[in-house]
Amino acid sequence: MKTKFLLLLIVIASIAKQSFGQNAEDYINRGRKKLTLKDYKGSIEDNTKAIELNPKNDTAYNIRGHYRDDSSSIKDFNKAIDLNPSYAEAYYNRGMYYYHFNKYKEAIENYNKVIELNPKNEYAYLFRGYAKMFFIGGYLGKPGGACSDWQKAVELGDIAAKDLIDKYCK
Repeated sequence: MKTKFLLLLIVIASIAKQSFGQNAEDYINRGRKKLTLKDYKGSIEDNTKAIELNPKNDTAYNIRGHYRDDSSSIKDFNKAIDLNPSYAEAYYNRGMYYYHFNKYKEAIENYNKVIELNPKNEYAYLFRGYAKMFFIGGYLGKPGGACSDWQKAVELGDIAAKDLIDKYCK
C-alpha cells in the first residue's frame, strides 16, 4: 500500500511539473528554440513569461530586448545590465541598438565596455570601428580612428574587416 501511494505521488508530481512547473529557465530555453524557427514573437512571449517568474533574470531581458523591434529594447538591455554589470552580450546588444539609430557616441561607449569585459570579441571591434567612422569621421568616408579597430577585428578572425581596411585605411 505504501509503495502504491508513493508511486501515485510521483506520477502526480510529474504531471504537475509538466503542466504547471515551468520555471524561468524552461521558458528561456523554449524561447531560444523558437528563435531557431524564426518565431520571434513566440520567443519574446516566452522571455516575458520568464521575467514574470524571475524578474532578476538578466538573460531573459537581454534576449527579449534583442528581438523586440521598438524602443522598449533599450529598457530591456538597461535592465539586463543593471542586474549584471559584467554582461558583455547585453552591452553589445545595447551598442547595436544605438548604432542602428545613429547614436554612435553611445554605441562606442557600449562597445568599449564589451571590449573591456571580453577583449576577444571581434564584432565589438568591427562595429566600434564603423561607429568611429561615422561619429568621428562624420560620414565623410574618413576612417576616424576605425582602422586600428578593424585591424584588431581581423587579428581576432573577422575577415570581413579586411575589406574595410583595404577600402578606408590605405
